[in-house]
Amino acid sequence: LVAVLAEANTRTHIYDALKRKETYATSGGRIKLRFFGGYDFDPSFTEYKAMVQNGYENGVPMGSDLVYRSDQIPQFLIWAAKDPEGANLDRIQVVKGWYKDGQLEEKIYNVALSDNRQANPDGSVPDNGASVDWETGAWSADKGAVELKTIWTDPDFDAEARAFYYLRVLELPTPSWRGWDQIRYGIKFPEGTALTIRERAWSSPIWYTPR
Repeated sequence: LVAVLAEANTRTHIYDALKRKETYATSGGRIKLRFFGGYDFDPSFTEYKAMVQNGYENGVPMGSDLVYRSDQIPQFLIWAAKDPEGANLDRIQVVKGWYKDGQLEEKIYNVALSDNRQANPDGSVPDNGASVDWETGAWSADKGAVELKTIWTDPDFDAEARAFYYLRVLELPTPSWRGWDQIRYGIKFPEGTALTIRERAWSSPIWYTPR
């Protein structure tokens, strides 16, 4: 599915949003997300509307270019909410790409984790114990988060390097079609076959331009 963040549900507003690339996609669910890059975001917001207003006032939305500001490291205002009918959210990641010595480099940062977890020093994430009941297909409802949000700063920021940043939001594991076939029809798949998936959403990038 493709989501378009338009001011109104009209053809003109939707095409305007597509043109400015204020869009994101999902693997099929209806996860919601917002992504802004800027400076001096207010970390004390408690309401969605206030957060979005702060994002536009102090930054640019996904799909936009973020310009260098003297002696300041950019911030990224990040928010996601689960699909009401889907699994809870497991984490939000920022995928960064940049050019170094003429080569494109990429790195994934785990910036918001459910269940009060913290990323390990090597970047890996501790397991939260979420599972699937292979008798019914039910997934863990007591793990994960309905909503995740944070203000993140790139710990490896280089003011001289062109870069892009985009969000990836991951749900808890749920049965894949193979998993459902095993539950409903008793089909046995070879050992090692993945029987779960993580539905997800991913945003348009924010591009950083050096001075």
